[in-house]
Amino acid sequence: APPVNGSPNPTGWYYERSKKKYLQEQMKMTNSEKDLFSRKFPKKQIINKEELAKYLYTLECKPDIVAKGKNWIIKDFGAAIDELYKKNKEKFNEFYFVKCIVAAIIFRTVDEYLDKLKRVPNAWYKVGGYKINIVPYSIAKIISSIPKGYSLDYQLIWQKQSLYPEFMREIEIVTKLTNDYINDSHGMIVTEYCKKKETWESFKNNVLYRPSSEFLNSLVPDIYVEEQSNQAKKDQRETNNLLLELRVAELGSEFWMKVMNEGNKQGLLNYKENSLLKIAIEIEKTGRMPLSAQAKAIMNIKTKIENEGIIIG
Repeated sequence: APPVNGSPNPTGWYYERSKKKYLQEQMKMTNSEKDLFSRKFPKKQIINKEELAKYLYTLECKPDIVAKGKNWIIKDFGAAIDELYKKNKEKFNEFYFVKCIVAAIIFRTVDEYLDKLKRVPNAWYKVGGYKINIVPYSIAKIISSIPKGYSLDYQLIWQKQSLYPEFMREIEIVTKLTNDYINDSHGMIVTEYCKKKETWESFKNNVLYRPSSEFLNSLVPDIYVEEQSNQAKKDQRETNNLLLELRVAELGSEFWMKVMNEGNKQGLLNYKENSLLKIAIEIEKTGRMPLSAQAKAIMNIKTKIENEGIIIG
C-alpha cells in the first residue's frame, strides 16, 4: 500500500487465510524481525476471509446477506468465488486486490465513525445501536445511488488509504437515514428485519436520498474503471502464463518422463499428449520453454493422470 501520513515507507495488507496465521508467522522471528513485520503489516491492516466476504458483499450492495452473519456470507461468497475462479482466473489480479482493500477501507471507516459518534454527547447514535446493520446498509445505499455510467474512484481511495471529505459527508447523512429506517421495523426484531431482501429493496428504492454534487464530482466514468480492470486482467493473464511455463520447467525432465511412462502404461495418453510431454522432457536438454498454450496443455495432462489416482513421485 502507498505510504501515508508522512511516512516514507509503504505498508502491506495481510490476508489471514487461516486462523492465527498472522501470529504463527512471527513465532520463529527474532524481536527485530517481528518489529519489521509488524511495521510492514500493522494489525489494523489484517483481513480474514469472513471480513473480506463481508466487505465485498457490502460493496456489491448485498447488505441483507451481510446481515445474516459470517457463516451465511462465507457459504454464499465461497460458492460465488469458486464459480468465478473456474470461469476467469485472470479476474483475480492487482486491480481486484485494490478493490478488496478499498472495500475494507470503506467498511472500517464507517464502522469507526459510528464508534466515535456514540461517545459524542447528544449524538443520534448511542451505545447499543445497530451498527452491525447500519454500516452495510449505509454503504450499499450510497453505492446504489451512484448514477449509471459512473463509479467510485478506487485508485483515489487506494492512494490515500482513506476516504475523502466528500465521501465522508455522504456517510454522515446516510448512516442517520439508515438508523431511522431500520428502527422502524414494523414490530420485527431489527437484526431479523435487516436480513430480509425485501427490507433492502424497499430501503434502496423507496427511501429518498440524493448524493451531493460534491460527491458526484468525485466519481469517475465506468469506462475508466473498466480500462483499469481490463489492463489488470491482461497483465494477470501474462503472469499466469509465465508461471505455468516456469512450473513445467521446474518439475523437471524426470518427472515428465514418469508422467509419460505411467500414462502410456495405463493407456491414457494419445499421440498429441505424448508429443507435448516430449517438449517438457526436453526442456533441460534444449533450453526451449513451451508456449503458453503448450504449458497449459502439459499441466492438464498432469491433472488428468492424477485424477486417475496415479501418484507421480
